Amino acid sequence: MAEELAEAFAEEGLQLLEVLEQLLVALRLPLPGDGRESLAAGVKRRLHTLKGNAGIIGAESLQERIHRLEDVAVLLGEDPEAAARLEAALVPLREVLVAVRSTGSEAAADGALVALSALLEKTAGSSGVGAALSGERELRVPQARLDELVARVGEAAAGQAQLMRQLAELPGNRGSAVAATAEQLGTTLRALQGSVLGVRNLRVGALFHRFHRLVREEASAHGKRVRLEVSGASVEVDKAVLDALSGPLGHLVRNAVVHGLEVPAARLAAGKRREGVVSLCAEALGDRVVVRVEDDGRGLDRGAVRRKAEALGLPLDLPAEELIFAPGLSTAALSASAGRGVGLDAVRRTVMEVGGRVTVEARSGGGTRFELQLPVSLALQPAVLVELGTEAYAVPAAAVVELVALEPRRVRFTGAGHALEHRGALLPLVDPSSALGTGTSRGAYALVLEAQGRAALPVDAVHGQRALAFQPLEAGLCPDSPASAAALAWDGSVLLRLDPSALVRAARGLGGYARRQP
Repeated sequence: MAEELAEAFAEEGLQLLEVLEQLLVALRLPLPGDGRESLAAGVKRRLHTLKGNAGIIGAESLQERIHRLEDVAVLLGEDPEAAARLEAALVPLREVLVAVRSTGSEAAADGALVALSALLEKTAGSSGVGAALSGERELRVPQARLDELVARVGEAAAGQAQLMRQLAELPGNRGSAVAATAEQLGTTLRALQGSVLGVRNLRVGALFHRFHRLVREEASAHGKRVRLEVSGASVEVDKAVLDALSGPLGHLVRNAVVHGLEVPAARLAAGKRREGVVSLCAEALGDRVVVRVEDDGRGLDRGAVRRKAEALGLPLDLPAEELIFAPGLSTAALSASAGRGVGLDAVRRTVMEVGGRVTVEARSGGGTRFELQLPVSLALQPAVLVELGTEAYAVPAAAVVELVALEPRRVRFTGAGHALEHRGALLPLVDPSSALGTGTSRGAYALVLEAQGRAALPVDAVHGQRALAFQPLEAGLCPDSPASAAALAWDGSVLLRLDPSALVRAARGLGGYARRQP
C-alpha cells in the first residue's frame, strides 16, 4: 500500500475511534430507547466506514476483524454489555492504526492484530451473532464491596497463619493432622486472595489510549510532528492505581510534547528525524508494574537546572535529576498547557501516595525517560517488617532503597541532629523516640528510605518482606504518628504501617537519632 494513503487511512481511522469511544461511553449510561438506537446507529456507521477504508488500502486482516466488530455492534440494542466489550476492543484497534500510520503496512501490527483476535474470540461464540457473548456476563460491584471482601480475605489469611503457629507449638504430634488441613486451607485462601485482587484490575491500555488525542492536539498547537508509541497495554493493575496514574502520566506526556521535543527544523538541524516520538510502555514485574514515559527530544539542561536551583536556595549537592522534582523549579518558559519541571513535585507526590517511586534519566540532546514503579494492587501491598525496640512495624517496600549495618563510627553529629555517613553522603537519621515514641533503641541496622528526599531509619531487627492487606487508619486516630495504616500480622496482632514521607520529614525537621553509646 502507498505510504501516503496508509497514513491518511490511519489518521482518519484514529479520528473515527475518538468518536466511537464517546458513543460507546454514552451507550453505557441509562438512556431512552430512541437515544440508544441513535447512538448504536452511529457506532455501526463508523465501524462500516472504517472497514470500507481498510479494504481500499488492502488491509484485509484488519478489515476482517472490523467486520467481526460489526457483528458485536448488532447487539447494542439488546445487550447492555456490548458497548463495554466494543470499547475494550478499541485499545488493540488503536495500536493497529498507529502501527499502520508509522510504517505504512498492517504487517507491523501483528501483535495488536493477534490481541484484537483474542478479544474477539473471547466475546464472540462459535454459533454466530446470537451467541456473541458466549453466555459470559459481567456483574458490576461497588468498589467499597470489593474493598471489604479483600479485607475479609486478608483477615482469614492472617487467622490461618496464626492457627498454623499455634499448632506448631503443641507437644509431640498432637496437631499434625489438623496442621495438614490448615495448610491446605492456607493454599485455598492464597488462591482466593489472588482471584479477589484480580477482580479489581484493569488494563493500562484503558488509560494509555486516551493520550493519543492529547499528543495530537499539543503537537498541532506547538507546530510539531509527534508520534505516540504504546506498548504493554495489556498489563493489568488495580483500578485505584490506574486512577491515581492518570494525572501524573498526562502531565509527563504533555511536558514531553510541549517542552521535551524540538520543532521539526531544530530536529533536522540536530540530525534527527522531523517527527518526534513519545513512548508509553508498561511492564509487569512480579507485584510491581513499571510505566515509562520517554521522548527523543532535547533532554535535560543540567546547567540551567542548577542555576535555577541556586536561585531558589536549593541544595546543590543533589543531582539535576533530583532537583527537577523540587516545587517551583522550571527551566522552561511557561506555556498555556505545560512547563518542564512545573508540577513534577506533584507527580512524585501522587505516585508515592500509592506506594510507588519516580526516577528520571536524561541526556543533553538525547531525550528524557521517566520511570514510575507502582504496586499492582493497593489492597495487598509488599512491606518490609522491622522491629523498633519491642514493637513491630511495616515499612512500604517501594520506599526502601537498601538495608545497611548501622555502625557507630559512621554516625555523625551535624548540628541539626545525627546523620549516617553512607556512599559519600550524610543521610539524616530518624529519631525513633521523637517520631514514634518507642524509646531509645540501639539500632543494629538502618533502612535507607527514599520519599521526597532520603533518610535512614534505625531498626533493631528485620523480618523480611511480606504482602499484607492494609486498611487506612481513621483520621485523628494517630495524629502525631507517622503510622498511616494497619494490617493483621501472621500472629493475629495489629501491625502498623509507617509513612516513609513522614519519617523523612521527621529526620530532617525534628532532629536526628539520639544514639545511646555502648
